Amino acid sequence: MPYGDRFDTTDLAALINKVWSPRIERELTPKLVAADFFKNVSDLYVGGGDVAHIPGIYGSSAELSVKTKTGGEEYTLQNAKVEDATLTINTWKEITFIIEKWEQQLMLQSANVAMEYSDQAVKKLAADLDSAIFTALNTGTTNSVGDASSNLTDGTIREAIAMLASKDVPTDELAFFINSDAYWQDMMGEDKYVQAYVAGWPAGRTPVITGNFGNAAGSIQGILYGIPVYVSTQVPKASSITNFLAHPSAVMYAVRTPGGNIVNSEAWEEKLKGGTVWMSETMYGVNALRTDLACKIVSNVGGIVS
Repeated sequence: MPYGDRFDTTDLAALINKVWSPRIERELTPKLVAADFFKNVSDLYVGGGDVAHIPGIYGSSAELSVKTKTGGEEYTLQNAKVEDATLTINTWKEITFIIEKWEQQLMLQSANVAMEYSDQAVKKLAADLDSAIFTALNTGTTNSVGDASSNLTDGTIREAIAMLASKDVPTDELAFFINSDAYWQDMMGEDKYVQAYVAGWPAGRTPVITGNFGNAAGSIQGILYGIPVYVSTQVPKASSITNFLAHPSAVMYAVRTPGGNIVNSEAWEEKLKGGTVWMSETMYGVNALRTDLACKIVSNVGGIVS
């Protein structure tokens, strides 16, 4: 039966705590795979400088050719034009914020929000370099297979491999870079990749072997025809998806951030502003080097292939 007056939450509102968790939910970040794979020439800048010149003797105008020697005649003299690829340190990115002493004293101390935002800044700046590498690869590469209206198929994958193999590019030095949509929507719809009994492969020896490559910035998704497969949302996607098969020398980059790492982070007290500043920065240059050693693998942005 109902009974008389009682204390309810309105009566006790002054005594009911509001609970704030010290655990802060964080953003999700893309796998960073490009900087660990492509050619890092940062050591060229140790003594200073902003432009590096990388000579090369590749390509039709830079290579010598075999001539037939005829008895009684002079040797055939040749010359060639040495290629000159350049890399300029021209990018300086930063994320900086300040929290004044007033807010520092009032906010939840155990949350450590400044360190969380500082860590977020480091990851975003590292992703910026990865994105710049893919942009340079996309801009400079002329070899291409597939198209914007078609799914990513096994035939297209093998066409890319064949194109680079025909140029004597060592396939054991290549890697695939696949956008996550193309990987899950298209590649994982290929029976020969995921069903051993369809392809007739023995257990554990299918064309795709899932595993962790164990590098610092990310991991491979698997092995396809003996070639590592990297999957990342950083791989370009717009009205179509541009995946890649590439050699490390297809793109070069250099980092000149103070301290030698990709990202430098510092914190200092600003007395006139009455707070602490947290700053993270990166300084780098990126450019295509040997784009004949890469191939675009273009596919559509359609749905799941079943």
